[in-house]
Amino acid sequence: FINKTGTISIKKTISVVGNWIRNSGTLDALTDTSCMAFCNGTRNIVGKDKFYIICFYAVGAGTNTIPETDTVTVMNNLVFAGNSRLNINTGTIKAKGNIYISNNFTTNNGNGWIHICGEGNQNVYGHTYADLRSGSLCNINIDKPSGTLYLSNKITLVTSSTNYYYWKYTRGIVNAGNSTVTMNGNYGSLLSVNGSNSMVFNNVTFLSGTPAIDTDLTLSGTLTLNGSLNTNGYTIKLGGNFYNAGTFNNTGSTVIFNGTNNQYITGTTSTLFHNLSVNKQSGRLFLNYPTTVVGTLTLTKGLIVASSTNYLKINDNATVSGASDLSYVAGPVWKVGDDAFTFPLGDTTLSTPYHPFSITAPTGATSSYTAQYYARNQLTDHPTFTSLAPTLKSISTCEYWSLTRNVGTSTVAPTLSWNGNSCNINAFTDIRVGSWSGSQWSDLGQAAVTGNSGVGTVKANSAGPNTNNQYYVIAEGVPTLPVAKYTTSGVKTLAPTVEWSKSYGGSGVEDAHD
Repeated sequence: FINKTGTISIKKTISVVGNWIRNSGTLDALTDTSCMAFCNGTRNIVGKDKFYIICFYAVGAGTNTIPETDTVTVMNNLVFAGNSRLNINTGTIKAKGNIYISNNFTTNNGNGWIHICGEGNQNVYGHTYADLRSGSLCNINIDKPSGTLYLSNKITLVTSSTNYYYWKYTRGIVNAGNSTVTMNGNYGSLLSVNGSNSMVFNNVTFLSGTPAIDTDLTLSGTLTLNGSLNTNGYTIKLGGNFYNAGTFNNTGSTVIFNGTNNQYITGTTSTLFHNLSVNKQSGRLFLNYPTTVVGTLTLTKGLIVASSTNYLKINDNATVSGASDLSYVAGPVWKVGDDAFTFPLGDTTLSTPYHPFSITAPTGATSSYTAQYYARNQLTDHPTFTSLAPTLKSISTCEYWSLTRNVGTSTVAPTLSWNGNSCNINAFTDIRVGSWSGSQWSDLGQAAVTGNSGVGTVKANSAGPNTNNQYYVIAEGVPTLPVAKYTTSGVKTLAPTVEWSKSYGGSGVEDAHD
């Protein structure tokens, strides 16, 4: 307790086990680079003082309360150490230098604020314990007018079960390094007062409770979810992996995968994204758990790798935008609903890999289909699929599509596509959609053809089979030829064309008579 006129100077280290209260006089704790060590116990820290070093050292439970109207400033190092509870209640600590975290207690909390606001370079050296809950702090506000803030190791925020706690970004350059920022407990929030002008995190973990993001969030590393995260419609740009072992409340948000290495959607539960976007300069996005899009899937650059177990599902009324040779899905895509839909399919082994597959609208919002493209001869997977309908001359030997009806009884008409990797593209008038009927490749005809010999589509003239497991190929129909006839005047004309079929002995031409 200080209550005097004049100046009191602090030299070396002073350990405080009770209250620190200065209500008059002047304190000089900077000239001799002193250290104030606040040890275990409950105390009040009163007075708007500047210290050179403060160490909160808890070898027994400690609670440090700063009046809400007071601000304590640390010009050099701010240290959190010890192995017991260490709470910072109310008030503000302005950190002008480095912050060191070595306390290993797992349930620290408090409603105070640490303002990181130095003009020069600063470091936050987080803890290195395996338990992410260790060394947890109160609220943090980054408000640097100049210099760079460097983060390293593990930095955790936690508070009581009834009060919000924040990692708040106001301004300044932040280098997240190898850090992992963890929000532990209910009502945690990542907040930026400058909207999209926010910091870039490395790894972020929402460890428990019902945290939220109140700003667009950018990570160069991994986002880990164990609690129930509310996204509040903001955008998450992710350079690393998405690990979901909790609940992802997408609420109109967009998640953009933009890392330059392979990325993974993984965890212990499936994830429903509102909008999911892939815009990767290199690497692929692998689905290690079933993934669903309820809004829009945007494929700009980079491909998604799915499997029969870890599939990509597009819900009813959800859409796909931007698919191309630069961005598509390698593996099965599952579509739910009564929408006409183009499956953004492709194969990684091809130089022009994008081979979309479309269906007409099924009946019923619960109808669902799964489609997949295969860049190989269908006989490789189905060696008995050899018989052709009489109206088909040949089928493609380099690619085919599968369509599985998961739910419903609708029949749909498919549209197939080709590009430079396709085969069996000859005369446009002879291009057909072939469908396996169970005993032969049936001719679904040609309702429409688009494109040219290098890239195009063919739509079936009729629906596919009323079966759950369907297979489609680009086929070539038996060509049509003109038939020579004589008129009554003896002039030879070309009669309307007839199909080349067994009914004409395979010759395709009627006998002409004088």
